[in-house]
Amino acid sequence: IGADVWTFTAADAVKPVLAVSTPGIDATGIALNAEVKMTFTETNNVSAGTGNITIAAGTTDVKTIAVGTASINNTDDEITVPHAAFTQYATEYTVTVPAGAFKDEAGNLTDALTWKFTTMANPAPAIAKLIPADEKDMVAAGTENFVIEFTEPVQKGASGSTAFLFEKGTGATRAALT
Repeated sequence: IGADVWTFTAADAVKPVLAVSTPGIDATGIALNAEVKMTFTETNNVSAGTGNITIAAGTTDVKTIAVGTASINNTDDEITVPHAAFTQYATEYTVTVPAGAFKDEAGNLTDALTWKFTTMANPAPAIAKLIPADEKDMVAAGTENFVIEFTEPVQKGASGSTAFLFEKGTGATRAALT
């Protein structure tokens, strides 16, 4: 080495820091099948540390996930947490990641992380199937029941009956079904 050249390697002392969380911090309207993902500031070199990630609805833990079961994709710099915890609509969930859950190549451990988000409101039931089919021609009177299948169980309204509109040609007849 010449007198004017000095070569050395600096130690990495910088902890990986959360850059992006999915769902986002304080996000609302999150689907029940949403994935929990984290992206850290250090690229291509984050690995599992120790501990358990918890997902809670309110103050009740609904899922505990070992850090080692998280899928770490260093190509996309994403960590995906396996879960099946979002079962309630319009509910605030909290994701808690303990200190040391992840580390970089130099062994620098992440700090503890916590963020919250709220799942979407329960969608209204939708019609899944009609019998006879919509706009079916030549339905013989008395040969088929009228059936409406919904995307989820439904209950009769408070009035005790529901009105449906049946049309014949250009006229219309209202009928109450109980």
